[in-house]
Amino acid sequence: MSYCPSNSHSHSDFLPGISSIPDGRRTCSGRSCVASSIDSISGFHHHSQFDDSPWTVIEVDGPAPETRVGQTIIYWPEGNSIICAYGRNKDDSFSDEFWKFSIETNRWEKLPVENVTPRAAAGCALVNSKLYFFGGITTSSFVKEYHTVDLNTLEVEYPVTTGDAPPECALPLVAFYNKYLIVWAGTSGSNLSCLHILDIEENHWEQIKTDFVGRQGACGCIIDSTLYIYGASCSMSILALNLETWEFTPIPTTGAEPPRGLDCLTMITSGNTILAFESNCSANTARMYVYDIERSNWISHTVNITNEQTERPKIVFYLPDSRKLLALGESASGVTQPLSELSIGKMISSLNQRIDMLSALRGLL
Repeated sequence: MSYCPSNSHSHSDFLPGISSIPDGRRTCSGRSCVASSIDSISGFHHHSQFDDSPWTVIEVDGPAPETRVGQTIIYWPEGNSIICAYGRNKDDSFSDEFWKFSIETNRWEKLPVENVTPRAAAGCALVNSKLYFFGGITTSSFVKEYHTVDLNTLEVEYPVTTGDAPPECALPLVAFYNKYLIVWAGTSGSNLSCLHILDIEENHWEQIKTDFVGRQGACGCIIDSTLYIYGASCSMSILALNLETWEFTPIPTTGAEPPRGLDCLTMITSGNTILAFESNCSANTARMYVYDIERSNWISHTVNITNEQTERPKIVFYLPDSRKLLALGESASGVTQPLSELSIGKMISSLNQRIDMLSALRGLL
């Protein structure tokens, strides 16, 4: 899911801009911009460049989805495919199309999904082979609708729910843990801060009380029983949600943190490491940021981009079997959305060695 600004200069954008509201209970003095002493001892740097192959364009045969913004884009491991759904078209209309990109054949296929409403900026979580959607925007309103799409059967369901459901919103952070669909924050013209969980077995919503200010369009990923949230708000911390107690904790960080804009960051996990990717970047390079959850430290790496690639890596997925990153270049400038790939096998090995070394040094101090 990504930010979906209007493509027309004469069209009034339906969504507000980037929030400048800080997280609750946190002050900017909570973060040190200076590396810890252990970094100085080990000679560890917060920025480097790796020699792995650059982002390279994937040749795609056959029809492909039109370029649009505000899409739901998710990697489907069981189908070894990328799923693209919904989005805002170049003429500012909204799409109800679903597409699947096969990583094995490098081909797009339009999926015959029916009985869905065109929208953009919807929150989504993938559970096994089923997509769980909540929220979004249409031509004239925010959306409160909850529905599911089975990727094996393409069946669409609108489950009847009870309890305290989330309000209409776009750009919510949606995740899944245990048996709960988690919906947090988003915007309905102003920032929302409410946290709701849905028991998908009982189809019952519950609102969790929290004092933390929400972030519209923030990135998030789960490691163990913690949802790590970053972006689209004040800098200087990661917000961690304990998925057993439903309590938020701000984590002050050090190092070279990523940009925070709604349209310039995606996050994934590799083991106990978080990888974040900058998509608003220069013509020849992109930045990859690595977050060490044990040390609360960001490290920045420069990755080269091939000359033939005109779109920057946008939505990024990690393919653990091949140790590659796959990226979709989402923008409104081209006819279709280009894909590119990056091998990070050497990079991951080097990062693991550095983290192990720092952990060993910390144990000696």
